[in-house]
Amino acid sequence: MTSSKTGNWTASPLQVNDQEVILYLEFLSQNTGVYQDNDANYNRVFYSLPYLSFFGGSGSFTSGGYLYGFSADSIRYTFANGTTVIARTQASTRVNFTSIASGQDLFDAVDLLKTESTTSSSSVSNTQQNTQPKTAARSIQLLAGYPNPIVMHPDGYTSGYFLQDTMTAVLVMQGFVDRYEDDRKAAVEQQRVIKEFLAEYKKAKMEYLIVDVQANGGGDLFSGYDAFKQIFPSLVPFDASRYRATPLVNYMGTIFSDAGEYDIGHDYLFQSQSELDGNGNPFQSWNEEDTNTSIYGDNFTAGLRYNLSYLVMMSRSARINVTGYLSNSDPPPAVFNAPNTVMLMNGGCGSTYSIFAEMMKAQGGVSSGPQQGVCGSKGAQVLTFGNIVSHIKALPDAQIFYLKKGLRLPGYPAAEYFPNIKAKASLGSTSALISYERFNLRSNMHDGDETSTPLQFQYEAANCRLFYTEEDIYDISGLWKRVQSVVWRGQPCVEGSTITDDDTITSHPYDTVPFGSLALPNVELPAQPGLVPIGKGVKFWASESGTRAESAQNALVGAIWNGLQ
Repeated sequence: MTSSKTGNWTASPLQVNDQEVILYLEFLSQNTGVYQDNDANYNRVFYSLPYLSFFGGSGSFTSGGYLYGFSADSIRYTFANGTTVIARTQASTRVNFTSIASGQDLFDAVDLLKTESTTSSSSVSNTQQNTQPKTAARSIQLLAGYPNPIVMHPDGYTSGYFLQDTMTAVLVMQGFVDRYEDDRKAAVEQQRVIKEFLAEYKKAKMEYLIVDVQANGGGDLFSGYDAFKQIFPSLVPFDASRYRATPLVNYMGTIFSDAGEYDIGHDYLFQSQSELDGNGNPFQSWNEEDTNTSIYGDNFTAGLRYNLSYLVMMSRSARINVTGYLSNSDPPPAVFNAPNTVMLMNGGCGSTYSIFAEMMKAQGGVSSGPQQGVCGSKGAQVLTFGNIVSHIKALPDAQIFYLKKGLRLPGYPAAEYFPNIKAKASLGSTSALISYERFNLRSNMHDGDETSTPLQFQYEAANCRLFYTEEDIYDISGLWKRVQSVVWRGQPCVEGSTITDDDTITSHPYDTVPFGSLALPNVELPAQPGLVPIGKGVKFWASESGTRAESAQNALVGAIWNGLQ
């Protein structure tokens, strides 16, 4: 692309491995994409300034897109002038394979069942210690392809800009934690950067704000809350979530809640003091939090909101006091209003960002673009197995304080509800499994949704969609100008991406196109190990066209169901 831009020729590949180039790229995105939206996976195939500046990635077409191997020993490119180029497939590794001469050697090197001892208390302790990052020494002052910033986070993931010759400012947040998660001051610095940016925004009398969150993969939960509260300081975050009320959860909730605030260093998770109900009122006991709410046959807690004024929780979990709470309870007033604010997303967003985006839309009334914006995890909180281990190991101390209050210990849950942390992992290291394997604890909920459907399973289109252009590879400001044009100057979005007849953006954040066949995959994926359904007659996970996709998925579900009977 760079050579063709500066030279006298135009890149013109028509086919890759005898497939139309677009179909090949769609296949690649579907085969290795990690998002729940086709457009988000497709975007990730390409070189992108937001991904490059924070993650250092250049798109899955050149890096990471072939996790499941190659279909041939070479890749054949066919161009418009009839010429072809064949690139041989080569593999390299940084791992020392000197002792690996056979498949059995590789299995023996990876499978540690015979040599690994059971997880000791010291390994669990190391897991806990590793969650406390070291202070990183780095200072990023400019992002490639971005203009000069008004203010910049030392780690580079949060920055502010004024769009030249306009009254539009841009707040870029590519995460809510630094890239390597090793900077102890990252959250404090992000809070400072946003505060300084908004002060400069007011000083310069800017009128419009683009919140650019492309490639924001989440991070520190309360940094997401703080960003929302700095933008809308008068609003109280509605962040309702819930999690499964298993017998073990209820046991820990009862013990930790009734034991009280005996140790500021202990995790707050199963303490009812750290939660508020859906109306913002504190729970008086764990019994009020665990209401035995039955949803499709499973028991869940009540709708929960974080108590951002609970000192134990904020001291233990956050490195900042969220704007509007505790020592930070008197923030400056908002410097703009919702109609003059828009979120710019590319689908590669999730985790903490999904909570931030939900509050921005549902409470702030901020519109979004350019497609389904949050396509990563929409869960409200993740835990590792090591986190569960630490909670269980903290029970004896909590039980002592529980008994000192004259309370009678409840009966233990059945053994099946306690994870067997001494069981060896079936493949690989048990300590690595405990330290790094994660699962979603809380389901994020939309305010007023009577169906109790977690946001993870809801299709949420953006208000407007735009296509990237060649110039966006070199200069991000062109994209910002197009966002400005469609949001505040009446220019049309991509055809069919809005609910209006003229394809202009709507003002209400939930005036969006519904889920339909165009949101389904349009490429065929060959059956692979782990993806083959039980049953007959289903060969593909996705169909060749949108019209066939729905019937193929129905057939797939039916085949799985029949196979389980």
